[in-house]
Amino acid sequence: MQTLLWPTINVVVLVAVLARFLKSPLQQFVAQRHHSIKSELEDVREQLVAAQAKHEEFTAKLKALGAEVVAMRNQSLQDAKLIQAKVLADAQRVSEGLLAGAEVSARALYQDFAERVRVELANKVLSRAEALLRERLTGEDRVRICREFSKQVERVQ
Repeated sequence: MQTLLWPTINVVVLVAVLARFLKSPLQQFVAQRHHSIKSELEDVREQLVAAQAKHEEFTAKLKALGAEVVAMRNQSLQDAKLIQAKVLADAQRVSEGLLAGAEVSARALYQDFAERVRVELANKVLSRAEALLRERLTGEDRVRICREFSKQVERVQ
Protein backbone atom coordinates (compact mmCIF):
# COMPACT_ATOMS: atom_id res chain seq x y z
CA MET A 1 0.00 0.00 0.00
CA GLN A 2 2.89 2.21 0.54
CA THR A 3 3.84 1.88 -3.06
CA LEU A 4 0.61 3.53 -4.06
CA LEU A 5 0.74 6.33 -1.55
CA TRP A 6 3.51 8.39 -3.15
CA PRO A 7 2.11 8.24 -6.66
CA THR A 8 -1.34 9.13 -5.34
CA ILE A 9 0.10 12.12 -3.47
CA ASN A 10 1.96 13.18 -6.64
CA VAL A 11 -1.25 12.98 -8.66
CA VAL A 12 -3.17 14.98 -6.02
CA VAL A 13 -0.45 17.65 -5.92
CA LEU A 14 -0.36 17.76 -9.74
CA VAL A 15 -4.11 18.14 -9.93
CA ALA A 16 -4.03 20.86 -7.22
CA VAL A 17 -1.28 22.77 -9.03
CA LEU A 18 -3.04 22.40 -12.39
CA ALA A 19 -6.33 23.46 -10.88
CA ARG A 20 -4.70 26.50 -9.27
CA PHE A 21 -2.89 27.67 -12.43
CA LEU A 22 -5.34 26.46 -15.09
CA LYS A 23 -8.58 27.49 -13.40
CA SER A 24 -8.60 31.01 -14.83
CA PRO A 25 -7.52 30.02 -18.39
CA LEU A 26 -10.05 27.15 -18.39
CA GLN A 27 -12.81 29.48 -17.22
CA GLN A 28 -11.87 31.96 -19.95
CA PHE A 29 -11.76 29.19 -22.55
CA VAL A 30 -15.15 27.85 -21.47
CA ALA A 31 -16.59 31.40 -21.38
CA GLN A 32 -15.20 32.15 -24.84
CA ARG A 33 -16.40 28.82 -26.16
CA HIS A 34 -19.84 29.48 -24.64
CA HIS A 35 -19.88 32.95 -26.17
CA SER A 36 -18.75 31.71 -29.62
CA ILE A 37 -21.31 28.88 -29.61
CA LYS A 38 -23.99 31.36 -28.53
CA SER A 39 -23.07 33.80 -31.32
CA GLU A 40 -22.91 30.97 -33.88
CA LEU A 41 -26.31 29.78 -32.68
CA GLU A 42 -27.72 33.30 -33.13
CA ASP A 43 -26.19 33.48 -36.63
CA VAL A 44 -27.70 30.12 -37.48
CA ARG A 45 -31.10 31.29 -36.20
CA GLU A 46 -30.85 34.44 -38.33
CA GLN A 47 -29.88 32.34 -41.36
CA LEU A 48 -32.77 29.99 -40.61
CA VAL A 49 -35.21 32.92 -40.48
CA ALA A 50 -33.77 34.32 -43.72
CA ALA A 51 -33.96 30.89 -45.36
CA GLN A 52 -37.56 30.45 -44.23
CA ALA A 53 -38.43 33.90 -45.62
CA LYS A 54 -36.79 33.02 -48.95
CA HIS A 55 -38.56 29.66 -48.93
CA GLU A 56 -41.90 31.39 -48.41
CA GLU A 57 -41.05 33.93 -51.12
CA PHE A 58 -40.09 31.21 -53.61
CA THR A 59 -43.15 29.18 -52.68
CA ALA A 60 -45.36 32.20 -53.33
CA LYS A 61 -43.57 32.84 -56.63
CA LEU A 62 -44.01 29.21 -57.66
CA LYS A 63 -47.71 29.37 -56.87
CA ALA A 64 -48.00 32.60 -58.84
CA LEU A 65 -45.98 31.02 -61.64
CA GLY A 66 -48.31 28.03 -61.69
CA ALA A 67 -51.32 30.34 -61.93
CA GLU A 68 -49.57 32.33 -64.65
CA VAL A 69 -48.81 29.14 -66.60
CA VAL A 70 -52.48 28.15 -66.36
CA ALA A 71 -53.54 31.62 -67.50
CA MET A 72 -51.06 31.54 -70.40
CA ARG A 73 -52.28 28.07 -71.39
CA ASN A 74 -55.90 29.21 -71.34
CA GLN A 75 -54.99 32.31 -73.34
CA SER A 76 -53.10 30.14 -75.85
CA LEU A 77 -56.12 27.86 -76.21
CA GLN A 78 -58.39 30.86 -76.79
CA ASP A 79 -55.94 32.30 -79.33
CA ALA A 80 -55.76 28.95 -81.10
CA LYS A 81 -59.56 28.76 -81.26
CA LEU A 82 -59.75 32.30 -82.66
CA ILE A 83 -57.08 31.53 -85.25
CA GLN A 84 -58.87 28.31 -86.17
CA ALA A 85 -62.15 30.19 -86.63
CA LYS A 86 -60.39 32.84 -88.71
CA VAL A 87 -58.67 30.22 -90.89
CA LEU A 88 -61.96 28.38 -91.40
CA ALA A 89 -63.75 31.62 -92.29
CA ASP A 90 -60.97 32.55 -94.73
CA ALA A 91 -61.06 29.06 -96.24
CA GLN A 92 -64.85 29.28 -96.59
CA ARG A 93 -64.59 32.69 -98.26
CA VAL A 94 -61.84 31.50 -100.62
CA SER A 95 -63.76 28.33 -101.48
CA GLU A 96 -66.89 30.38 -102.23
CA GLY A 97 -64.81 32.65 -104.46
CA LEU A 98 -63.29 29.67 -106.22
CA LEU A 99 -66.72 28.10 -106.65
CA ALA A 100 -68.16 31.31 -108.09
CA GLY A 101 -65.16 31.63 -110.43
CA ALA A 102 -65.53 28.01 -111.48
CA GLU A 103 -69.24 28.53 -112.17
CA VAL A 104 -68.55 31.61 -114.30
CA SER A 105 -65.78 29.78 -116.14
CA ALA A 106 -68.01 26.73 -116.69
CA ARG A 107 -70.83 28.91 -118.05
CA ALA A 108 -68.44 30.68 -120.40
CA LEU A 109 -67.00 27.38 -121.59
CA TYR A 110 -70.51 25.96 -122.02
CA GLN A 111 -71.65 28.99 -124.03
CA ASP A 112 -68.52 28.83 -126.17
CA PHE A 113 -69.04 25.11 -126.76
CA ALA A 114 -72.74 25.60 -127.54
CA GLU A 115 -71.91 28.35 -130.04
CA ARG A 116 -69.29 26.16 -131.74
CA VAL A 117 -71.74 23.25 -131.91
CA ARG A 118 -74.42 25.53 -133.43
CA VAL A 119 -72.01 26.92 -136.00
CA GLU A 120 -70.69 23.49 -136.87
CA LEU A 121 -74.20 22.03 -137.05
CA ALA A 122 -75.37 24.89 -139.25
CA ASN A 123 -72.37 24.40 -141.54
CA LYS A 124 -73.08 20.68 -141.80
CA VAL A 125 -76.79 21.28 -142.41
CA LEU A 126 -75.95 23.81 -145.14
CA SER A 127 -73.37 21.47 -146.65
CA ARG A 128 -75.85 18.60 -146.62
CA ALA A 129 -78.66 20.79 -147.99
CA GLU A 130 -76.36 22.06 -150.74
CA ALA A 131 -75.34 18.50 -151.60
CA LEU A 132 -79.01 17.40 -151.68
CA LEU A 133 -79.99 20.40 -153.80
CA ARG A 134 -77.19 19.73 -156.27
CA GLU A 135 -78.25 16.13 -156.58
CA ARG A 136 -81.94 16.88 -157.05
CA LEU A 137 -81.88 20.13 -159.03
CA THR A 138 -82.44 19.79 -162.70
CA GLY A 139 -81.35 22.15 -165.43
CA GLU A 140 -84.78 23.79 -165.54
CA ASP A 141 -84.76 24.40 -161.81
CA ARG A 142 -81.40 26.13 -162.11
CA VAL A 143 -82.60 28.40 -164.89
CA ARG A 144 -85.76 29.23 -162.91
CA ILE A 145 -83.75 30.01 -159.75
CA CYS A 146 -81.39 32.27 -161.73
CA ARG A 147 -84.37 34.24 -163.18
CA GLU A 148 -85.98 34.65 -159.77
CA PHE A 149 -82.69 35.80 -158.29
CA SER A 150 -82.23 38.34 -161.11
CA LYS A 151 -85.76 39.72 -160.59
CA GLN A 152 -85.17 40.12 -156.87
CA VAL A 153 -81.87 41.94 -157.48
CA GLU A 154 -83.60 44.30 -159.94
CA ARG A 155 -86.32 45.11 -157.40
CA VAL A 156 -83.74 45.98 -154.78
CA GLN A 157 -81.86 48.36 -157.08
